[in-house]
Amino acid sequence: MNLAIGGTIGTGIFLSAGSAIALAGPGSALLSYMVVGLFVYTVVITLGEMAAMFPVSGAFSVFGTRFVSPALGFTLGWNYWLQWALSIPSELTAASIILQFWAPHIQPWQWALVIIVPIFALQLIHVRVYGESEYWLALIKVLMIIVFVIVGLIYDWGGIKGHPGPGRANFENSQAFIGGFANFAQTFVYAFYSFGGVELVAIAAGESSLPYRTVPRAIKATFFRIVLFYILTILTIGLCINWRDPTLLTAAHDSDVTASPITVVFQRAGFGAAVHVVNAVLLTAVLSATNSAFYGSSRMLLSLARAGQAPRVFGWVNSRGVPVPALL
Repeated sequence: MNLAIGGTIGTGIFLSAGSAIALAGPGSALLSYMVVGLFVYTVVITLGEMAAMFPVSGAFSVFGTRFVSPALGFTLGWNYWLQWALSIPSELTAASIILQFWAPHIQPWQWALVIIVPIFALQLIHVRVYGESEYWLALIKVLMIIVFVIVGLIYDWGGIKGHPGPGRANFENSQAFIGGFANFAQTFVYAFYSFGGVELVAIAAGESSLPYRTVPRAIKATFFRIVLFYILTILTIGLCINWRDPTLLTAAHDSDVTASPITVVFQRAGFGAAVHVVNAVLLTAVLSATNSAFYGSSRMLLSLARAGQAPRVFGWVNSRGVPVPALL
């Protein structure tokens, strides 16, 4: 369960969610995340059924080959591998930018080396180490979201002395829905990006115990928790920050953590030091994404190799079940 939570809750909710509100208003953003959440639910629930019946590590390509054609399995597998493989350098860059907030004199490539070496080493030990690290990284992010929702709603309702909240003002006077259907449709990009990673439960099905029991339960529970976190977060941001606020427009593209809507809400509620806390949580989100990128890409390449759709050497695993050539 924590694999999907750790892989899904990340920069999509901490940074780019504010851009959806700035683009189409808080009402449109909230509705967009609900619609996309329903769409993702139908996909993930069917994926969970297949993963429970045929628990194979790197499930996507296997399902494409088994139920449609080898061509679909080949295309699906290599595209998914490329997605995660190309995510590794981008996540390392993001982590370097975050760490430069505290140590600007250190070059980004130096931070990238400091990060990639221990994460790669953890992947070489055992899949349980990956699961354990994702559990704790996911727990940090979940606690951050819970605290943010509670503080944000109290601030919005005027519960913090000396910091009057906006109440329902950001949803009144035709501010909830901005730009019509065209802007509403564009917010789907941010919503789909935010939900990316929820499929990691199915990827790990082949390495879990009793997958016919644990995988369906984990996928259902994970999905509803993620939707709940996202909807409450979008609602809280929309209530506390007006859609015209410039910080919402720059949050998805600005490397400065102070642009995050979560940081803005904490600061307006009177918690100025929150910028360091949010920066630390953003770092755990990026580390979690890097960890997931190594795991997802290596297991997919392993599956492709064993299906004869990639060089055979990538199908080798050591005595602990770790696909070392695929990780390299």
